[in-house]
Amino acid sequence: MTITQNIESMTGFGSGTAEMDGTTVSVEIRSVNGRALDMRLRLPDVLSFAEKTVREKLKAAVSRGNLQVSISIERSDETSSVRLNAEEFASVSSRLKSLAHENGLSPPTVADILSFRSVTQLPDAPVDEDAEQEKLSALTDRALRDAIAELSTQRKAEGCRTVEVLKEHRNGLAEGSRKVRDHPALSMEAISTRLREQLTRLFASLEDQAPIEKDRVAAEAAIIAVKADVSEEIDRFDGHLVTVDNLLSAGGVVGKRLEFICQELNREANTLCSKSPDAEITEIGLNMKALIDKIREQAANLA
Repeated sequence: MTITQNIESMTGFGSGTAEMDGTTVSVEIRSVNGRALDMRLRLPDVLSFAEKTVREKLKAAVSRGNLQVSISIERSDETSSVRLNAEEFASVSSRLKSLAHENGLSPPTVADILSFRSVTQLPDAPVDEDAEQEKLSALTDRALRDAIAELSTQRKAEGCRTVEVLKEHRNGLAEGSRKVRDHPALSMEAISTRLREQLTRLFASLEDQAPIEKDRVAAEAAIIAVKADVSEEIDRFDGHLVTVDNLLSAGGVVGKRLEFICQELNREANTLCSKSPDAEITEIGLNMKALIDKIREQAANLA
């Protein structure tokens, strides 16, 4: 069985940052299991214009899972609106010292000088809103691209590990199916022997009653024979295993389909156990059901 490498788990983490002119945009994406694709975004108001684009890019990159997406902006001191105006500091200091000297007051402290807004805040420079939005959009796009790439790498790596576990369980099911098919209790000789024994008991229980009609004997024999034959169940079971192989080989989004195939496998295993004529076959069937449950658990982690 050839396994492709594009099967993804739904769990992973990715982050990315982008910086320009003292402004840094950071993106973090956390992904966990989910029935479909569900996105929860947390981003500052100044980036609200980008939310639709972010959602579209995430939807294009991720097929299934619950995504927690956090986007933040940091600005360096150089881009802060509050700065020290050295010229204004000197001017205010000089005026305050003159006033203090003229009025016989204590000289001003640094805190007194800094309390003047003109000292710690430069006149606001005009902001080009279109240019600022374009810059934030570019930064968000770069950071999001890196975060998605890391998330995809982690999801694929986890997906590969999950597929290896699935392959091991699938091989265990194939081995169980082979053991049942080749079990001596299901040979024609064994089935014929059990059929004769059960018919003998049937005749003995009705020995003192009216003669049994041939049609009734044939019907009872047919029921016993059908109950003893599990070849159809094993054939269907093996067919479902082929479907599992095809899904894993094709890759892509396979989680839900694997979960459905597990239901079909479990149905055949249940029938096998109920029709089993031998305790050893029953035990094999129960072990197969346990493996099916493990496959279902792993499939629930796949996109």
